[in-house]
Amino acid sequence: MKKLLAIISVLALTFALAACSAAVKSPFSRAGFLSSPSEKSVVAVSERCDYSVRYVPNQSSKINATYTLDEENSYLTTALSAYTSDGSVGKAGDRYYLFETHTYLKGEYDLGGTLAPAENDVTTKVYLTALGDGFTPVFSTRTVKADSLEDAAAGLAVKRYDFTVKTVYDKAAGSATVSLDADFDSGEANYSLLKDGETSATYTLSKVGFTDYIDNEALLFAPRAMTLSSLTSVSFNSIDALSKSLNQLRLAYSATGKKEFADNGYIRTNDDYGFSESVVSVSTITLSLSVNSTYAGSPQTLTFADSTEAHEYMRLIALSVPATYNTGTFEFTIKTSQYKNN
Repeated sequence: MKKLLAIISVLALTFALAACSAAVKSPFSRAGFLSSPSEKSVVAVSERCDYSVRYVPNQSSKINATYTLDEENSYLTTALSAYTSDGSVGKAGDRYYLFETHTYLKGEYDLGGTLAPAENDVTTKVYLTALGDGFTPVFSTRTVKADSLEDAAAGLAVKRYDFTVKTVYDKAAGSATVSLDADFDSGEANYSLLKDGETSATYTLSKVGFTDYIDNEALLFAPRAMTLSSLTSVSFNSIDALSKSLNQLRLAYSATGKKEFADNGYIRTNDDYGFSESVVSVSTITLSLSVNSTYAGSPQTLTFADSTEAHEYMRLIALSVPATYNTGTFEFTIKTSQYKNN
């Protein structure tokens, strides 16, 4: 199980089953994702980013398994918008930011001469209040259809998981209700995150603490509401959906740099200003994300555009996620972005 969670931990890839709360002063200081960073309310915004993905093998891996990624058919997309509730999420009439991701990885494992297809299809949504209301989550969901490399009686094997995790927050009560649902309708030999015989489970954690709270599904987005240039590290708690308990998570400054894009660069479109251009380089700040948990793998890195970069709005530029058993690394790089804030 821990190998499954390693590959699905930030890949929105963000694939850890977690929600996070910090026990320190709130790091949310500016709406870097808007053209007016001082904005405290939810305003109209529309953004879509598309990312390419490649797999870099770990040449020192001693695992008797190799992985090949179909780069042409693998991708990550993210989308940001404003949402007015109809009452199904949060309070009817209230406005929230909605951040969505879709990650699709198509590949194949070679298990000592035995080939095993591996397909990971993960979609996520998280609804967040305005910065003026704490930038706290109201509801999140993650749907996973994942092939996971795991230990088996005869060695390594690829197992198929199919499940959905939903988290509903009650800020007034200081609680979060988590539900897990397994899907066995496909007829495949799918494995459940639940106990044998269960198809669903629901539990509520009290005393979660909503000060500086970040839901896991917002981890590719939430740093854009921070002043990254002065960030050293922020420690959070996280809800581990399997153990039904809080674990620790740490987001720390790693490096500043400049991301250079190959060929003709990445295509950036801004509908507010009516232009589309090729970007050859972007100044960046990279953060390290680590989880102090039984199910945590190696640290992941999230690279955001520096706030000084015009028309970037601190968007995610690159993402690096270690693969299961440390056999390699998935590297995501932005290739297109489209933005509108007016």
